Amino acid sequence: MTKAAMRHFRIRGHVQGVGFRYATRQEAQRLGLNGRVRNCPDNSVAVRAIGIPVSLDVLGQWLRHGSPGAHVKQVESEIADDDDARALELHSADFEILH
Repeated sequence: MTKAAMRHFRIRGHVQGVGFRYATRQEAQRLGLNGRVRNCPDNSVAVRAIGIPVSLDVLGQWLRHGSPGAHVKQVESEIADDDDARALELHSADFEILH
């Protein structure tokens, strides 16, 4: 069995007000991932996702174009440490949209 991992993503560009968070949740659920997506004050979108590494890779590729109407300029990705992953796994049974 493959061990779950967690990644933090930060997406920059025209990604707010275009359904990006909702489309991200839909894609993450399709991939069997848990986590959270939220708008940030600097007009970027932050994603914390947990699941098998191959699904995280697929989500990372999807984030490079995102929802229709989005114009992604940059995607940053960072692997979270095991303590962060365990904490999120305990509190996330699904993929949440935070406001």
